[in-house]
Amino acid sequence: MGSYTYRDICKTFKQLGHEVRTVYYNFEDRLNDAFFVDKFTEKMRSIKCDLVFSVNFFPLVALVADNFKVPYLSWSYDSPLAESLETFFNFERNYIFLFDKAEVHEYVKRGHTNVFHIPLAAGDRKLKENSLLKEKYSAEVSFVGQLYSEMYEALIIPLDDYTKGYLESALMAQQLIYGENILKYMLNSEIMVRVNNAYEAIGNKYKLTKLGLQTAIQKKITNIERIILMETAGKMFDTKFYSNDLYDFQTDVKSMGMVHYFNEMPYVFKYSKINLCPTVRSIISGIPLRALDIMKCGGTLLCSWQPELMEYFEDGESVILYSSLEEAVDKMDFYLRNDTSREKICERGNSIVNEKFRYEDRIVEMLIKVKRY
Repeated sequence: MGSYTYRDICKTFKQLGHEVRTVYYNFEDRLNDAFFVDKFTEKMRSIKCDLVFSVNFFPLVALVADNFKVPYLSWSYDSPLAESLETFFNFERNYIFLFDKAEVHEYVKRGHTNVFHIPLAAGDRKLKENSLLKEKYSAEVSFVGQLYSEMYEALIIPLDDYTKGYLESALMAQQLIYGENILKYMLNSEIMVRVNNAYEAIGNKYKLTKLGLQTAIQKKITNIERIILMETAGKMFDTKFYSNDLYDFQTDVKSMGMVHYFNEMPYVFKYSKINLCPTVRSIISGIPLRALDIMKCGGTLLCSWQPELMEYFEDGESVILYSSLEEAVDKMDFYLRNDTSREKICERGNSIVNEKFRYEDRIVEMLIKVKRY
């Protein structure tokens, strides 16, 4: 186990009366690690274990759990999962929980009966009023996150002008549409053949998959959108950027460096008037963890339009959503001039997250699925 959600998940299992044993391990190769398999097998022999749980899906954990005929539950907060993992999905005792309905739908269409949808949750953060922290983290607009490296630029170097132009058109079309993945239709077999023929012509034996190219384009769109939003906000508002990414903004964006997930980030959300959440475009329908964290900490969320957000929240009532960059800027301007409206949205969003996105409810739902509750 590991990650941002690990602490809250462990705490919840214990509160539900379960004994929790944790295995920490850093995989260099998630698909092939004999040392891990041996050590985890020894660990499983030494304890009586009712189920194995991990944050995100680990194929070798699935392998060992299946050998011991123990249910293996995984709950991912990233989307999409790497293609190489799918080979390990079909172990009889796998229960794979994903937060993005669109991704689950794709796996179900391919015949996987053990992949389920469950939204993410938000853990309790006990925040105290603190004048020094308020002074440090206050801003009109804040964004905590990555800009994403431009992997796409490197991938298209060997391509001919027609293929580059086609992919650029696909990128621009997808950039205009939120909540629907049109790249899966535009990246057809003809284009993928052209892409891989170009790689082969320069002696590269690596074959780029459709999902690999799709994800690269989605991250490029995310990169473009986040930079435009930050540059525009920096021109108009007091704007802070929290990340380990280095970027030379051309407007007055204050680059603040990284913040600790548990100790510092909640205060950024609490003391910023508007918290930007331009969702990574590879998340098609789901509610990203960052959006829930912002609202849980009492922050006002301005998020790109996501279908699943609309199942729980209402735009302008409990959340602020945008479906274009122009709309995002207009809403930043409007709600920074309308404190009462913004604060009511913040209160309602926080109330909904407290009621409907509890870790206890999510863990119980998963345990019921495997008949362990």
